[in-house]
Amino acid sequence: MPHVVAGKHLPKQLHGFGAALQHSMGVHITRATRKSIHGELPVTPLILNRNNRANGGALMAYVDCLGAAGAVMNLPEGYWTTTLESKTNFFVA
Repeated sequence: MPHVVAGKHLPKQLHGFGAALQHSMGVHITRATRKSIHGELPVTPLILNRNNRANGGALMAYVDCLGAAGAVMNLPEGYWTTTLESKTNFFVA
């Protein structure tokens, strides 16, 4: 599978991938294979909460974008998927 650099040279399965949320958040898939998806989420004021930390919902949306890309990479041609359930626990270290 080809590597992806900031959304360029996407594997065939990911052509047209990414809705308005992914684009508005600035999510970039940097590498995509059937076994792994790598991405970047720029830290911008849109992503930060009132404590100047990454918003948990923004992190969940980012992970959902990457998870969806991973699912699409492994689907048979002509099939699509959607997220039915997602859960994250945040702990203070």
